[in-house]
Amino acid sequence: MTIPFSFELRDTLRAHLAATGASKAELARACGLNEGAVAKILRNPSYVPPARVMEALEAGLGVPLPSPFQRKTRTWRQISDELAAADPHDRRLSRIRWLMRNAGWTAGRKVADRQEVIDFFSRHRPATFDLAPSTWATYKSDLLGTLPAPLARTPGIRDVTGWARDTYDRIGKCRDLRDYHLVSGAFLAWMHAEGLQPSDLTEKDMLRYHDQRLASGTKTERAVKHHVQKCAALTRRIAVHPDFTDLGFPALPSPWSRPAILPGEAEIAPLMEEFDTRVAPWLLGERSASGETRATFLARLDAASPAKTGAAAGPRDLQSVLSRLRGESGTKGVHQRPMDEDEAAAAGFLTRNRTWAASTVASYRKSLAAFARRLAIEEGIVCPSLREATEPDVVEAMVLLTLRDNPDAEGFGSAYPSTFLGRTVKVARDYARQDEKAVEKLKELASGYAPKRSGIAPRNRAKLEEFSTTRTTRFRGLATDILRDVKLEIAARRRKAHKRGEHPATVDLYDRALACQVMQAIAHDLLLARAPRSENVLAARLDQVRWRESRATLVVPAVEVKGREAGDPDLVIPLGEEQSATLRAYLDHVRPKALRPGDAANPYLFPSPKKPGAHYGALLNALCKQVHARTGAELHPHLYRHLVGWIWLKEDPDALPHVQRLLGHRSIATTMRYYAEIADQVAIDAWQKFISKEKANDPDPTAGPGVARPVPPAHASQNHAPHRDPGAIRVGGQRGAQGRTKPAARA
Repeated sequence: MTIPFSFELRDTLRAHLAATGASKAELARACGLNEGAVAKILRNPSYVPPARVMEALEAGLGVPLPSPFQRKTRTWRQISDELAAADPHDRRLSRIRWLMRNAGWTAGRKVADRQEVIDFFSRHRPATFDLAPSTWATYKSDLLGTLPAPLARTPGIRDVTGWARDTYDRIGKCRDLRDYHLVSGAFLAWMHAEGLQPSDLTEKDMLRYHDQRLASGTKTERAVKHHVQKCAALTRRIAVHPDFTDLGFPALPSPWSRPAILPGEAEIAPLMEEFDTRVAPWLLGERSASGETRATFLARLDAASPAKTGAAAGPRDLQSVLSRLRGESGTKGVHQRPMDEDEAAAAGFLTRNRTWAASTVASYRKSLAAFARRLAIEEGIVCPSLREATEPDVVEAMVLLTLRDNPDAEGFGSAYPSTFLGRTVKVARDYARQDEKAVEKLKELASGYAPKRSGIAPRNRAKLEEFSTTRTTRFRGLATDILRDVKLEIAARRRKAHKRGEHPATVDLYDRALACQVMQAIAHDLLLARAPRSENVLAARLDQVRWRESRATLVVPAVEVKGREAGDPDLVIPLGEEQSATLRAYLDHVRPKALRPGDAANPYLFPSPKKPGAHYGALLNALCKQVHARTGAELHPHLYRHLVGWIWLKEDPDALPHVQRLLGHRSIATTMRYYAEIADQVAIDAWQKFISKEKANDPDPTAGPGVARPVPPAHASQNHAPHRDPGAIRVGGQRGAQGRTKPAARA
């Protein structure tokens, strides 16, 4: 049995580090890579470095390294020269130029790598470059055709006989395993080719299978990893299935499954126990820094208060009556005695406006655990308590370790370190009681790592800037496009039913998958109508939908809206006539198809397709995938909110007060901080239009004084473009009937 590529590569790197005494970061720098490149290879056995990383390591070490790829040293310029020498009009030349331009590569320096081309096409969609799907497929085929073919075709499951083919056929006939039928074919054929029996299969073999699939050069790394994970799940199902126990398959975990106990978990156990029992309740306002509960604190205050007697108090002492009533009411909701803010702060409690949300506490705990675990494993520094974990030098070491392995390659400036440092300042000052000098140093660290910007993050602004006029139009009509595709699928299902002699009602043709698509269309309408926050759409309930004649309105209580309290106006999201009709049809006919058996009492507008009684938590992520596929632009759910304001202000910069009301900002200064750069862009665009107009009116210097430039003839349109010099710069492309760009002409 051969050793998997990933294990052999890691052994080679470890041997070099041991012989030279260099650190992982030093070896990476010596090879011209970022400091975390070697650490990433050693930490993740399934990671397959790109060809450029392998070549840099080989050059730095001076020895050949194992690799699953047949690496080529030719650059894209060399490939272009070879193609041009054979045929100067080969259309693949223009394809290579297109790839270099859109991938940001330099033909003379970029090594041609088949896997990188596959990854480029998997990350983007045809709409990203305004291409038709058929043109997109042609581009991909032409570009892959310029590279060496992948490894020779391996025998498939239909090419083999024996136990592997019999097992494949048995899986296809088993109703419990039918979902694994197609997946099992390639896996069983590989086992047959390797001479592996089911009882011999190990986790290392699964990694070796992963390397072989990846080396074939036809799938992305993500797709290969998903395939191997499903094969591992198949072994677990077969191992316990009564019809397959005779085969002797072991129940293998996923090669990338998280171990029950992570490395370094024991070292940070005391730290995390203190966080869970002392720090988290304190951050939530439930306990003081010393661990005292609110009820105990109030009882101690009552006991320490001197009894006040007098005629006004009546026959009974008022303080004793209050103490008894407070003890009977306990700490239930509004009956809890309000604490004086100064008294609470002096006792170590966080006052109401300084407590953290539960999600913030969970996020900080996750970061703290990851940082402390890495510090213990890689540097041998163990923090037994929050006092040690919040010392400035320790915190800085945590941040530097994180930045070393996760460099900001895109140059947007991550706010992650400054966010963690800002939260640590609060814990160090108010809980760990670090001295003033240490707290000031932590503040300086947080300020030093804070991105020097305000408003929308540069990474998010770059995504918003991808929305051209064409993409904005497609974005607005997204719900209509989704519902159109649903209707087409319903029509196709009806035709199939008619061929079988069946005549089902339309509602009977819906299933859970189509119901989820209708949910995505309605969620898009809600987000477009008022730009609410994600949680207000996901957690929308049926009782929040109000009807007035044929118009629907979603009313979210003020207490559930960020920045609003009880007594503030509710968030009202009105829908138009067409959108309301879609919502009515969904509630009456489609939503029941999305419910799981026994989940008829689900209170949410968008019920979970997997968990009874819950809302559809992944709805907006699925919707964002639809946006990517149909517009070519990527965004996350919260960017929907920014995008609405962005689109409106680009069209009308004077609409700032209206955008403020739409988004629910308390101050117009908040809206201006987020969208101030739009005014600059609008001014620049207006100036460019003015310059272009003035140039058109300038006199032609070659035609004598006072003679204006000739106006292009009316027939010189996009559909009747004059012949272009092959060496001329091409601006844009011809527009097809569907608004997509046709392929460029041959060079």
